[in-house]
Amino acid sequence: MTAQKYKLKHIRFKSNRRITPTHVHNVVLELYKWAISDYSCYRIINSFFDSNRNNNETQAVIGSRIEDLKEEQEVLYNNSVNRYSFYKLKKLLLDLFNNSLISAQDYRMIYSYYLEYITMQWRRTSGRFGKVVYEPLIKYKRKELFGNKDFSKSKCDVVYKNNRDKSLCIYECKFGLSTFYYHLRVDINTATGKLKKRGIQANRKIQYLEECNNVFKTSSDVINLDVKIVTLATRSSIISSVGLLRGIDLMTRDELEAKDFYDLLKK
Repeated sequence: MTAQKYKLKHIRFKSNRRITPTHVHNVVLELYKWAISDYSCYRIINSFFDSNRNNNETQAVIGSRIEDLKEEQEVLYNNSVNRYSFYKLKKLLLDLFNNSLISAQDYRMIYSYYLEYITMQWRRTSGRFGKVVYEPLIKYKRKELFGNKDFSKSKCDVVYKNNRDKSLCIYECKFGLSTFYYHLRVDINTATGKLKKRGIQANRKIQYLEECNNVFKTSSDVINLDVKIVTLATRSSIISSVGLLRGIDLMTRDELEAKDFYDLLKK
């Protein structure tokens, strides 16, 4: 029996608008504004959130860490730092701490959504005939893609398609990957409660990405396929556990901070 030949023109996205708290959304937009204003500030943001996953420190401690990151760019990497952009960025980051309006959950949402936002903006700039959406349910001929599989309801954070150049890009954003790795290691046969649920969800996410890779590589008219997990962790910090991803490609901070990637964000 011949495998179904998927045609990109029949791929549709059903995406419910995500309800993001206004104050969280505004911070993400401000972060992006200062990220694209200065390359060093972009790298400072990425390093800052990678090493500060909670907002329970004092502003004095955080201020010192931000200054250290500035010095790192100037001394270690020989990068100039725009003084005005850095001043505004530092104030923005400090305001996330000792602030009753920014909960711990808000803070985690901010850096997670920041990663999704730069991924979205990167794909958005790559072609005027493309369509990029957040967390869509992917449908084929009005039916749920892989509807007969138990992982079919998995959704990836950013999905892009371009019918003109036959491109399909599917990205799952995992800020640091360590929690995702932990859930992939869960023995779902013995785990219970929320841990079992998280383990099942993580494995279904990988199964979904694997299926997208296999189907659209071998049984479709897609020419440019890109299926990746995007993370702001460095490749060296996560490489020891990469086998858990079962062959799914990674886009790490090493790639996100490449100048060609950054230049696309500024367009």
